[in-house]
Amino acid sequence: MPGDSFSDHRQIQFVIKQDKRPPNRRRNIKNTNWNIYEEELGAKVGLWFGNITAPADIDRELAKVNSPIITSFETACPERRVSGRHKVPWWNHKLKVLRQKANKAFHIAYKSRSPDDWDKHRAARRAFEKALRQSKRETWRHFCLKTEGTHESSRLYKIPEHSPVGKLGMLQLLNGTWTNTLDETYAHLLEVHLPGCTRIHLTTSTKEGTPLQL
Repeated sequence: MPGDSFSDHRQIQFVIKQDKRPPNRRRNIKNTNWNIYEEELGAKVGLWFGNITAPADIDRELAKVNSPIITSFETACPERRVSGRHKVPWWNHKLKVLRQKANKAFHIAYKSRSPDDWDKHRAARRAFEKALRQSKRETWRHFCLKTEGTHESSRLYKIPEHSPVGKLGMLQLLNGTWTNTLDETYAHLLEVHLPGCTRIHLTTSTKEGTPLQL
């Protein structure tokens, strides 16, 4: 190898060749063409009548139905190459350029230790963070404007409702005991986080005139 290594040993250079990894391919169930699936399944299965006289016939007839279902689904939902990266909707090319400028300004300021360079780095960093917050707000606003149908709104409402993280359980009180009901849990949270507050029970009337307690 050319060049002096300032050592009494000769340098040995070697190259390791690695086989190219196969592309990552997946099926997205949301992109399934269900019309093609029904056509394929109807053409392969049709009017299926199984003849089962022994336990061994169950596996045979099950394979006759299971195989067309899988092949029909693979036809209606083909595999597509995925990059492996999860792209967020609020990231764009402008944010990428601003982040590169902020990182470059940081390296320059770190090497020079100059107050002016540090000020330039802070200004570039603030510009990036401001654009990042604005992009997130605009993306969320656009998402909310598109969510006008009942299906999307109900889905968003059910996510925190059925999430196990959002449900309150038993809490340990200051005296060492545990709460037994949700009312006791809510009262304990109010006493800890909002000391001195009082719970007010309001009553309103329904259309039939029956008082309803809130």
